[in-house]
Amino acid sequence: MTLNAKDDVQAAGLENTQSTRSTFRMPRPKPRLIFKSASSQWRRHALAAASAPIKIFSPYITGSQTFGLATGRAHAEVYTLFDAELFMSRASDLKQLRRLLQTGVDLYFLPGLHAKLVWIPGIYLSIGSQNLTSKGMRNKEATAAVLHEPWLDRVEPQLDCWVQERKPITLEMIEDMEHAVAPFLSEYQKMKAKLVAADEVVAAAEAARERARQEAIERQYQEIPGDRRALFARSFRRLRTSTEITAVVKEFESGSVSLVAAPGYSFLRWAVDGSRVDLRTLNRYLCVVPELGRLGWARLSNTRITYVESSVRSPSERFLGKKCVVEWSASQRLDLTDYNLTFKVAGHPDLPDFALTAWVDADHIELTSEEGIDEEVLSRWGEISAEIVRHLTQPFKYGRKLTGKTADEFFYAHVGSEFRVRLARLAGHNILVAEAVSRS
Repeated sequence: MTLNAKDDVQAAGLENTQSTRSTFRMPRPKPRLIFKSASSQWRRHALAAASAPIKIFSPYITGSQTFGLATGRAHAEVYTLFDAELFMSRASDLKQLRRLLQTGVDLYFLPGLHAKLVWIPGIYLSIGSQNLTSKGMRNKEATAAVLHEPWLDRVEPQLDCWVQERKPITLEMIEDMEHAVAPFLSEYQKMKAKLVAADEVVAAAEAARERARQEAIERQYQEIPGDRRALFARSFRRLRTSTEITAVVKEFESGSVSLVAAPGYSFLRWAVDGSRVDLRTLNRYLCVVPELGRLGWARLSNTRITYVESSVRSPSERFLGKKCVVEWSASQRLDLTDYNLTFKVAGHPDLPDFALTAWVDADHIELTSEEGIDEEVLSRWGEISAEIVRHLTQPFKYGRKLTGKTADEFFYAHVGSEFRVRLARLAGHNILVAEAVSRS
């Protein structure tokens, strides 16, 4: 559970109540944790228990979510805040509150409300960070959903203490509030535009500093003999490759940031020397950014690269033909001077456990230190190094599907940055090579 979700659980009185200051151990089974919008789950449970009453606690209400959950039931109660600032800023919507009242929902102002709960007594409870607003469906939210009686039984006495402070919201109050905030709406919108402009100024200044830092790093590592990163870049640029495709770093409404292929192109279909090469969707492929000296394992879909993993661990992997634990991690530092790979093997029947650091590029793999490495590993370095390269370059499906750095983090680029991406062959396997055209 994230810190915010935990705060909301505490705010709901399920860990510490202000009245008793008592703490108790939660019985099993544990709640289900949801790290995305809980809206679909709310709808599903509300529909499944259509004849049961529902109680909704949300400081802010916009959009039609609350209306869809509360209407058409024998009894529904909605608890929210009723402050002029919220309606002026449109964090909450008076039109939706009026709509709820007109359809028979009991609507209450609950001072100090911060928790967000959807409660179907005895059946279902969710506690989390998500308000019942349109924006809440798109934000990064965390919710704990409870479906079991030992937990549900503790809810009612806590909430009963809260609702003693409730005050009914009436149509007359809504009408009064509309008249009260109306003179300030246009003024607020002007101020909001100025604040958005201020945010843009700060973001632009930080972007300029980032570009300056990147340029300083690139100047520091100009292509001179002996510079590891320059040698790294040259080695991958020499590889035989496919034709290039253009891709742009984009942010989507969900908040995810991906490297997106130009219209009409795909990361899964390539032309190499007149022949078509198909890659496997949702597999991880080695992805290299030569100018940064960076390695990662990109999860490919047809037109997007969203997640690039820098660390991989397999508890049952074949290494030199025998099953063992294999783990590797590529350094993501921008000031690479010594090693760019850590590789570990444990539980191998024919080899002692080892952990080593190495420098790897398209031409060779080199141990950067022999300290602490068993003599047997060093004596078999030729076959071990070849096996390491095989693990780094062969595609695979990773159990941890949606993990890794997002495109802006891995490619070290802001939204709008443009890249040239090409397919290359290394150690008999397909890999991707991406180089920046522009970094916005």
